[in-house]
Amino acid sequence: ASSINPDFNFNFMLTRLKRTPSQRSMASLLSTTTSSSSPLDRLRHELRARGLLGYIVPSEDAHQSEYVRECDKRRAFLSGFDGSAGTAAATINNAGVWTDGRYYLQAEKQLSAQWSLMKTGEKSTPSVAAWLAKEVSAAAGVAVDGSLGSIGFDPRLASITTVEGWKSTLDASGVSLVEDADGCNLVDIVWGDEKPPPQHVP
Repeated sequence: ASSINPDFNFNFMLTRLKRTPSQRSMASLLSTTTSSSSPLDRLRHELRARGLLGYIVPSEDAHQSEYVRECDKRRAFLSGFDGSAGTAAATINNAGVWTDGRYYLQAEKQLSAQWSLMKTGEKSTPSVAAWLAKEVSAAAGVAVDGSLGSIGFDPRLASITTVEGWKSTLDASGVSLVEDADGCNLVDIVWGDEKPPPQHVP
């Protein structure tokens, strides 16, 4: 005769059945949260880690080319909009893509709900810097140095004229424009190993 208590086995299995779905659900949730984080979510993590309140991502490469290699399509990777012209800007709370009339329909189809389409050329559309200044002013407190906070960018990807325009508008609102530390583009950091390798152009 068996010495195993049937009631004990039943209760053990019942407890196990009750616990296992919960454990699996939690593991599934953690896995899904990690794998489903968007590039924008991951960029915001980098912003918080560096004490930045926003970031500007132009379409151009280091040579100021509009048509760039796959490895230089940072704005497309970050936002999902892959038209050849446009600028993305993101804060901790909001994000927008600025592009012209050639790409309105394409951008509307490709941008997720995390992004707002900013129609360049329309009177109601603020400039990138003006939008950032307003966003930061609405969300930030005054820092120790008297500024409202800092917006990051990669100086290799914007012309001097463009940078001066951004800086003038942001300075007027008490917001600082700061270059990437050590030449580390934050979108490249977010892109990580998935970023295509540079292609040789003969």
